[in-house]
Order: sequence, then C-alpha cells, then structure tokens
Amino acid sequence: MARSAHSGHAGVRHGATSGSRSLLEILDPRLLFSLTALFGASGQIGVALGLGAGWAAVVAVPAAVGLEWAIVGRLWRLAMRFEGQPSSPMETLLYEEVEAVTTFRNGKGLVRAVKDGRSVQLMAHLDEVQEGDAVRTGERLRVLDVDPENERVKVTRI
Repeated sequence: MARSAHSGHAGVRHGATSGSRSLLEILDPRLLFSLTALFGASGQIGVALGLGAGWAAVVAVPAAVGLEWAIVGRLWRLAMRFEGQPSSPMETLLYEEVEAVTTFRNGKGLVRAVKDGRSVQLMAHLDEVQEGDAVRTGERLRVLDVDPENERVKVTRI
C-alpha cells in the first residue's frame, strides 16, 4: 500500500473542499488541546501582569493562536516525522534466502531473515524430503512456507 508524501491526521478527509477541510482541521483533538492549554496559560500570564480577567481572556485568544502557529504546531510536525512505519506481513519472506543461526536438530532450528530492513530470528523446520539432513550454522536456506500465527517458516536447502 503506497503512502502519500503528506500523511494527515486521522479523521481528516483529503479530498474535501477548503472550507470543510479547515473545519475538520480545527476539530483535530491535538489542535484543540494545544489551543485550550495555550489559552489558559496566556490568560494566567495576562492576569499575573495585572490585566483583568476579561481583558486577559481577550488577549489570550490571539496569543494562543500565535503560539500554536509559531511554535507548538511546528514541534508536533517535527515529532510526527519520526513515526514508525507499519511492518510488512510475514508472507513477504516466502521464497527469500535465510541463514541458519543454529544447527538443526530433528529438522528444526533457528534461522535469520531480513524483514523490513531488520534482522529477525524465526523458528524453522526443514521440508519433509530433507528432514533428516544436517544443517550447520551459517548455511543458506530458502523459505518454502510461512506460518505467521506461530512465526515459523518451512525451509529447504539452496
């Protein structure tokens, strides 16, 4: 599944018109939380500076919007750059080359595979034809079948 270069927030429709999109962006929970927290903090600062409660509330609205736009929103966008990518399904290992990590005993052992750029170890068993053969550590094998529920693979010699 291809990801677009711009990933929006959950609940934001990307094909919407500019008016409805603006409304949906305003209803974003992160934005609402930030604006209310900044409004409260700005109002408290206004009261501490000697403004009355009414004037502090009036001044707090543009202060909250300005701080959200200038600082908080940018920090959130920076933080969201580091979000994790979803893992691909185990079935992507089908017919891939793997390496034996342990010596196989009774046709079973551990193998190392590269999945999504990371090295993972999986329980493996040899196919029925080669089940009695010895497999040494470091030997290259090929995945014939994947059992994603149990995170096991069936392998054969290359």
